[in-house]
Amino acid sequence: MSDNFTFSNRQELATARAACRRMLAARLHLAPSQRDALTATLATLEGMGDAGSGSTLLNSSQQAALVSALSRLGRHAIGSTRDNAVEGLLARLPQVAPWPLPNLDVAQFVRLGFGDSHRLAVSSLSFAVAVPDLPTLETCLGESIRTYNNFDGRTIATALAVLWDDLSTVMLGRDSSPFVQMHIPYTRQQRNGGDNTHAIALEPAERDTVIDAVIAAGTACRADSILFTTARQPEPGPIRPAAADLATVRLWWD
Repeated sequence: MSDNFTFSNRQELATARAACRRMLAARLHLAPSQRDALTATLATLEGMGDAGSGSTLLNSSQQAALVSALSRLGRHAIGSTRDNAVEGLLARLPQVAPWPLPNLDVAQFVRLGFGDSHRLAVSSLSFAVAVPDLPTLETCLGESIRTYNNFDGRTIATALAVLWDDLSTVMLGRDSSPFVQMHIPYTRQQRNGGDNTHAIALEPAERDTVIDAVIAAGTACRADSILFTTARQPEPGPIRPAAADLATVRLWWD
């Protein structure tokens, strides 16, 4: 994706600004990184002044933010008089899929589980839920849980975001205190992203690389325990098994 984009006229620039403003103001539950990217994109667009056309530097995250804003809100929020400008701008921007929005059912479920942190009348000391996508993980960690002793949700979300594509199922929950349990894929098809179209087995060295990265993230995020499971030993334990046998890595904060 190119970092250079040229607005052809003043109306295109105004359309882009309006879409970003309205998406930020709308009652959409954006993941923290999505809101940050959208805010940065709007700041860049505002910094262009009113000249209308010219090149600006939009990084890949900002271009994806603009595509998402135009795709989700353009037609209905900006107004029918600018539909052609929206469609024309979308046609010239990189053809990327709009952001998935966080799954609010999962985020609310986790928030209720940590209800004592939000002064709610309900909470649970033992639960687990599968997280369907990265925006939902970021929202659950950064907003539904936030902080809990050494647990810093936004810091952990940032550390795990770079690992998401290389992981398989990710479970989030509470065993008295918060935990994130990550399934390490056995095949490329089991990965969350990247080259996951074929059921090609991952070599032990490839699995070791992913496991090392998860452990490093847990250490950097001050996890109190880093535990492991295998298919034969589903109860988490502190001894790291061989890469071919390991099923999950659990990060737990006391």
